[in-house]
Amino acid sequence: MLEAEIVTADGMVRIANACTNPDLFWGIKGGGGGSLGVITRLTLRTRELPEFFGAVAASIKASSDDAYRALIARAVSFYQSNLFNPHWGEQMIFRTDNTLRISMVFQGLTQPEADAVWAPFFNWVRARKEYSFASPVRT
Repeated sequence: MLEAEIVTADGMVRIANACTNPDLFWGIKGGGGGSLGVITRLTLRTRELPEFFGAVAASIKASSDDAYRALIARAVSFYQSNLFNPHWGEQMIFRTDNTLRISMVFQGLTQPEADAVWAPFFNWVRARKEYSFASPVRT
């Protein structure tokens, strides 16, 4: 959001952007919970969309706490080297029941390219008996 026109509780029509009413601008961008007024006009910056979008989802269960710690270390290292870039987003959830839940989205990659990114990690998991897929890999 670049700018908004907002009718505040006192009935005034105000312009809010980074320079004019910057506190109000910050509040309507997420800090105000919808209580700062009624937005009547928005100016948004748009961007070109990539040609391809997709998702990767899986749930991996470790058989022990030690195996889970190793899985966490491997997942964090994999994220740093392969996913920390403009193509990937969303989340990996480390649950208390020794389960890693993967819910990642990608943009600007084809499905075969995305599959190739994840292949080393999923092959590592499949090669170890201490891990099982609690839900299958979906791409």
